Amino acid sequence: MTETIRSPSVTDIALQELLKEQFQRIEAVCSAYDAGDRREAFKLGKPLRAIFHPSAGTPSLLGRMGTPYLSMLSTCGAYPPAQTHWPAPGFTSIRSSSIPTLFECVPNLASGKVKKGVSLDSWWNGETVFLHGRHKLRRRDLVLHAAGFGADSGLPAEYPALIEGMGTKAEHLPPNAPNAIVPLHHCHFAALRQIAHEALNSPELVKLAGRVR
Repeated sequence: MTETIRSPSVTDIALQELLKEQFQRIEAVCSAYDAGDRREAFKLGKPLRAIFHPSAGTPSLLGRMGTPYLSMLSTCGAYPPAQTHWPAPGFTSIRSSSIPTLFECVPNLASGKVKKGVSLDSWWNGETVFLHGRHKLRRRDLVLHAAGFGADSGLPAEYPALIEGMGTKAEHLPPNAPNAIVPLHHCHFAALRQIAHEALNSPELVKLAGRVR
């Protein structure tokens, strides 16, 4: 019996090209972020939203491609029972320096200990990447806020505080100068960069975009 292999349709090819374009946009923003422009991370919102989130009656790019059941790379660890305020373990880290005074959240990228496969739905809608008391923020929440949908996405009113350190501060002890209390910066930017890292390194998504790793 001869196996019939379906050739990609014009629509399939066009959608794959759209996915490639979103990958390229994400990679360009990541390069700018890695070069030191942290606020560039906000530009990750729109390409990530286009790939993963349906809006205004329009399916996501993955929905249009008929592939809603991908396995995605997750670098998000489980929260200890007593932990109530922090980014997810393994997702980001904290870096400090004294010249200039800096206390910031940074993405772990590939250096984190957690590397697991989860379903697309769990990755986008399920896993908590920021926890603040009873408020749980997921990748979807962070991306939609960055894409300009913060007011409509059901996020808590204190969202700006959550993404800008959740009130976390460190005491800076500079030589020959008064001590200073420094807030934790760039939590949202670091999380968006980590989400982009996961997307760009999820084998099934990479394959769908026609890329060879």
